[in-house]
Amino acid sequence: GSESSSESNEDEPMATRAADPHNLLRFVAKHGTYFSQAMAELRAGRKSSCWSWYLLPTPPFIKNGEEVGSGTNRKYALRTDEEAKAYLAFEHPTVSLRTNYLEMMRLVASQLEEGVNPTRLMGIDVPRLKASAAYLERMARQDEVDDAEMCAACAEVMERLGMPRPVLGP
Repeated sequence: GSESSSESNEDEPMATRAADPHNLLRFVAKHGTYFSQAMAELRAGRKSSCWSWYLLPTPPFIKNGEEVGSGTNRKYALRTDEEAKAYLAFEHPTVSLRTNYLEMMRLVASQLEEGVNPTRLMGIDVPRLKASAAYLERMARQDEVDDAEMCAACAEVMERLGMPRPVLGP
């Protein structure tokens, strides 16, 4: 296809591509590798390794109409609302992306509530945390997702980071 090789899933069996049209499997191995370590770092009050691309997904970073960011940032961006909603629903025998994200949001909120400084907790990834929480809160609020638990966890992180409360639509 016309996709770049870094994002292609042409080597996946057809049935897998049909069941995973957004190639969310790209997150599964990374969650297996980094989730426990990330949670341990957050419990200790300080992010000290590189895992935010895989565990705090965001939309592509657009600046002046152009996508910017590293190749890793581009590979793990959630490119459409449909992909973000699928991320929140994706279950794999070894990883639930939703459960991991929810646990991470709850831990981050708890640490912020305890007075841990956001920059100490997340380092240079505070903007990514804000973007990820805001985007997935909005996606979790959509009628077809309707995930009140996720909305509440993301909204609490946003509030503790001094972001405006999400505007709830009709």
